[in-house]
Amino acid sequence: SLFSYCENLETVILPNNIQRLPRLIFHKCRKIKVKLPASVIEIQPSSFRDCGGAEIEIDENNEVYSSEGNCIIHKPTKTLVHASDSSVIPSYITKIGQYAVTGLTLETFKVPENVVEIGENAFENCNNMKDIYLPEGLKKIGYAAFYRCSNLRKINVPSTLCKLGDEAFGGTAITQFSFEQIKYVGN
Repeated sequence: SLFSYCENLETVILPNNIQRLPRLIFHKCRKIKVKLPASVIEIQPSSFRDCGGAEIEIDENNEVYSSEGNCIIHKPTKTLVHASDSSVIPSYITKIGQYAVTGLTLETFKVPENVVEIGENAFENCNNMKDIYLPEGLKKIGYAAFYRCSNLRKINVPSTLCKLGDEAFGGTAITQFSFEQIKYVGN
């Protein structure tokens, strides 16, 4: 939690030999601009939690992560690790990771068509979000995935959904679900 809640922090220069970013290191650093070196091999899921305005660049020689579209992408698994309000999520992403899009100020979010899984707490605290479009082909929504998206009122759940985690829509104002079937509900 080294820089947690440093909401006015704008720039951090990391050493070229850093390998791991711990949990919550930049939590709520909404204005941060940071370049991650090629040496980074592990980014904990909540390293950039609630960093909706962050600008992140990853050295092009990094073998594990890329920063395409102002996103952090775990290349081997095609998992979105972090997205900011200004991110353009690549269409090849197959998973939105834990805490990957927390605290965005966007009102609308379209999950890319190839995503089959949304991780735990992925959209937590996206308080302005009113509309989220889920793709056909989505199979899993994790625990508390949309927790405290307080303006979210309606959601269309694709018929391909097989697993819906507990509290997936906890703390939302959802009054209407629309889905054909869910094959399995719970953990």
